[in-house]
Amino acid sequence: MERQIQCIADIKEKYQGYFIDVWSVLYNEGEGVIASAKEGLRVLQESEKTVVLVSNAARSGQELSTFLAREGLHSSLYQHAVTSGDCMRAYFVKRDKPIRCYLSGRSYSRATFEGVPVTFVATPEEAEIFIPCVPDHDSSTLDPFIPLLDRCLAAHLPMLCGNPDEYILIKGRRVVRTGLFARYYAEKGGEVIAFGKPHTFIYTHAHALIPHIPKERILMIGDGLKTDILGAQNFGIDSLWITSGVSSQDRETGLIPTYEMAIFG
Repeated sequence: MERQIQCIADIKEKYQGYFIDVWSVLYNEGEGVIASAKEGLRVLQESEKTVVLVSNAARSGQELSTFLAREGLHSSLYQHAVTSGDCMRAYFVKRDKPIRCYLSGRSYSRATFEGVPVTFVATPEEAEIFIPCVPDHDSSTLDPFIPLLDRCLAAHLPMLCGNPDEYILIKGRRVVRTGLFARYYAEKGGEVIAFGKPHTFIYTHAHALIPHIPKERILMIGDGLKTDILGAQNFGIDSLWITSGVSSQDRETGLIPTYEMAIFG
């Protein structure tokens, strides 16, 4: 089988359902919606395929759809949006009483937890759990965040990681995200509960939205070898790796996607 393809039309007849990552596949941070990606989605729409956006965003799927619509990617181009934020909300909904949470990062992240039993506190020492969200500032290294992580470790707080991505690309620069926080935390002996790709829960959640399509007819499209591609492998579905994204220099992982393509379209 030829692994390298030029466009999604090359393989569209083989699959009925498509799980598609967002960042660096459909949208570039600081740049906007990728023009070729819109065309790729139109090809799938015209072929009557079913598309589920599957993102490691800590925001909800509805919030993600609203954001993408503002950026020019209309929800008519896909059927569903599932995020690691949705998976994390499910974790809280099961609880019968509020849990005290120390949340770091940008203030808009709190909207993800509206309507779930959680109480936000001002310091790690008051908390029962720690949730890192999108960092307040962009950095290419973990160094600025280590004092906070060490403080939460000292307070013996379990970390709930709503976005397992370690980096994203912003105008070609790799910028730290909370998956790297989680790796550091675990290496220091902290407890980490992670949601999103590559963990199978988010794939199971996405598949539950299109149960009529068997796994062998579903393709995962993403740029993260250690998230999208590994997650697809864990879930037992084929994958298409977008080689221009955040994992462009990570071929040494040993993960082999079913297909490769430079840019989704």
